[in-house]
Amino acid sequence: MVDDRTLELIHAEIDAELDAAARDELDRRLQSDPDARILRDELGKVAAALQRMAAPIAPARLHELLM
Repeated sequence: MVDDRTLELIHAEIDAELDAAARDELDRRLQSDPDARILRDELGKVAAALQRMAAPIAPARLHELLM
């Protein structure tokens, strides 16, 4: 199981929010934890797939109701 800090760093990496110190910390954690490497790879694939998806278009009626 991947600890909370490693998961936090993985999410920050996917969101391109890592500074140099956090990048080094994540790299060290990934080197020592094969489960973390697998999780990072899988989450990266999911994030990439989501970015390729077209944004859904809301029905006009929904927009009217929200306004």
